Amino acid sequence: SAVELFDRASLREFENDDKMLKLVKGLDCCGDGAASLLIECCGPDDADLDKKLKAVTDLLKQEKMIGPKEDTKMKLEDYPFTKVADEYKCYWNARKGLIPVVGGARPNGTSMLIEDVACPVESLGKMTKDLIKMFQKYGYDDASAFGHALEGNLHLVFSQGFRSTAEIERFDAMMQEMAYIVATKHKGSLKAEHGTGRNMAPFVEMEWGTRAYDIMWKLKAIFDPDNILNPGVILNKDPEIHMKSLKQSPVADSSYDVANKCIECG
Repeated sequence: SAVELFDRASLREFENDDKMLKLVKGLDCCGDGAASLLIECCGPDDADLDKKLKAVTDLLKQEKMIGPKEDTKMKLEDYPFTKVADEYKCYWNARKGLIPVVGGARPNGTSMLIEDVACPVESLGKMTKDLIKMFQKYGYDDASAFGHALEGNLHLVFSQGFRSTAEIERFDAMMQEMAYIVATKHKGSLKAEHGTGRNMAPFVEMEWGTRAYDIMWKLKAIFDPDNILNPGVILNKDPEIHMKSLKQSPVADSSYDVANKCIECG
């Protein structure tokens, strides 16, 4: 089973998909605070699957806010489960293709960045709202948040330029606040599925506390006394390392615009 969460910005990326528009009523007229869950249930046979579907449906019936807007309410029956392969594949293909779609739509000359955070499931809604407000505060208008709701895991995708001091300072301020929201306010993890790198290294102590952080350094000194194993990547005492050695994304000639949309995923 799986439950995927999409914020309003993520849902907006599906509005050009005619099949999705037919499957999801009101998708093209969602309110600013809308969000959606993609729920998958699995079972060894139809009887077991139907039992699980009923349990989920009974739980969802308790939700009073169903529909694209507060003043456009719909019934749960307007968003039924489906066993039709072409239909559920449409949902999953849209989810799997979301990162390339978001990344390809970014302004030329910027990079697509992905942060990967997590928190206790019961705090996921509040943390998501806080992070959306944070992006709005710092002018990240194309930022989107989506992820694995059952694990409290959220992927944050946004475009970032490193072409000026002002852009880098905005990035630093946003990262400082993101770390506070996730690690301190919601007692979460700054990395859920992805690995800690130089961008998160300055915030490891905030996440784990000074005592645990000191133990990490002592362990590294025992096993890597010459500091030759990934130096500075996970443990780094430079509080501004996330603002240094930043890769530029120069704009390619218009005849090679496909290069400007590359998200460098490997």
